[in-house]
Amino acid sequence: MPLYKIQDFAPNYREHFGDRDLVKFDVYSGSEKIGSVEDLLVDENGQFRYLVINTGVWIVGKKVLLPIGRSRIDDSSHRIYVDGLTREQVQNLPAYTGEQVDYDYEERVRDIYRSSGTTRGAVSTPTAYDRHSYRYDRDAALYDLNDRDHGHWQRSESRLRSGRPLVGHHRRSVGVFPSRQAAEQALHELRDSGFPMERVSVVARDGDKQDDMAGANVRDHVGTKADEGATIGAVSGGALGGLTGLLVGLGTLAIPGIGPIMLAGATATALATTLAGGAIGAVSGGLLGALIGLGIPEERARVYQDRVARGGYLVSNSHFETFIL
Repeated sequence: MPLYKIQDFAPNYREHFGDRDLVKFDVYSGSEKIGSVEDLLVDENGQFRYLVINTGVWIVGKKVLLPIGRSRIDDSSHRIYVDGLTREQVQNLPAYTGEQVDYDYEERVRDIYRSSGTTRGAVSTPTAYDRHSYRYDRDAALYDLNDRDHGHWQRSESRLRSGRPLVGHHRRSVGVFPSRQAAEQALHELRDSGFPMERVSVVARDGDKQDDMAGANVRDHVGTKADEGATIGAVSGGALGGLTGLLVGLGTLAIPGIGPIMLAGATATALATTLAGGAIGAVSGGLLGALIGLGIPEERARVYQDRVARGGYLVSNSHFETFIL
């Protein structure tokens, strides 16, 4: 049975996945990082069959296939765990080059995983078969999804196979917290609940260039030019460390009437783009105008700007409200 890269099989596949994506999830064996996910391979019916793993942490330049059933997906940390996988097994797996794989190649992959002991027990070898009679359900331990280990992705596979995408629209939630401690607690609660942290942003006054947020040091601060009103350089691409890189795109920006502020996350990047594009004019036009541009009502945006000016921490998240066609 031919296999397809997910983008080739369904160019709009994220609609079926609730706007999520397994690509770039980190891959671990126990507590040791192996590499990261580069692609997802599905069969002609849309069933998940393999994750393409770049094993660069263990073996530089080598990509291998991981049968989806051998994975344990943790959406909250953007990690995939492969219980019992060893460096020797990765060395013995055939390299994946991106070309179409055939039955013989898949058998070499399956043989490695069938013989591997896991916390769920060794994968048993199925009864006799050949290239004409083989079916994936013979290796249920390698290819079946379950609610415990795959949760959301088991349901996403069902939607992909049925051709019923999740559709809906993005909504934004915003809160302003009076202290760093309160903002950090909110960030940790979002993370622990499984909320996708790439959708979370923080805007706050940057009174101390060496400040950190939730234990994350501010890196690569962006210089500002107060004499030009509030000119921004490029928002830094450095990631926050203390939250394991959950909030990215960190930098500083000068706002008239407020002073330097710290920005981190997707919304902060959008704010920086708006401000750098010339939306800064009078004092009231800086952060206020950018917040309004994100769809926040003017009255609320004025409240948020005032609270940030007084030292508050603005935490926002964008979520996808969905329904099935």
